[in-house]
Amino acid sequence: AEFMYLRENSISQFEPATLMPNLKVLDLSLNCLVSPCDFLQQVPHLRHLYLTGNQIDSLAGFSGLNALETLALSSNKLTSFEGLGSLPNLRVLALNFNNITSFRYFPFLPSLYSVNLGGNPVVNSPCYRKLAIAVCNSNLSKIDGRAV
Repeated sequence: AEFMYLRENSISQFEPATLMPNLKVLDLSLNCLVSPCDFLQQVPHLRHLYLTGNQIDSLAGFSGLNALETLALSSNKLTSFEGLGSLPNLRVLALNFNNITSFRYFPFLPSLYSVNLGGNPVVNSPCYRKLAIAVCNSNLSKIDGRAV
């Protein structure tokens, strides 16, 4: 299957029994998933990953997904970018409503077009938008839905 939609199922662990090389879209939003997300090794060609509304508190393991274009982890328990590796094709990063306090550990994301961090303490920094532009690449066009 290329698409797997498992949102709102009270899933606390997602453990595919086999490698899923054809999976392109995985939606596990509004479940009970926690870190680490070991299943990411089973979906090497994933393009869109939706994990909004879970209990994930670490980005450890979110690397090596070279085809990933969308990563949605809003409304989780993240406190930093630590563990988020280089994702060369990532265009949209949605981390709204977590508890991220700084841009420390923000990885190089050469294709990033839109970053969403609203609802995190980091947005209260007086230089927030300037910092966001500085740590991102020249392709960045939107910060929290607003044009750069």
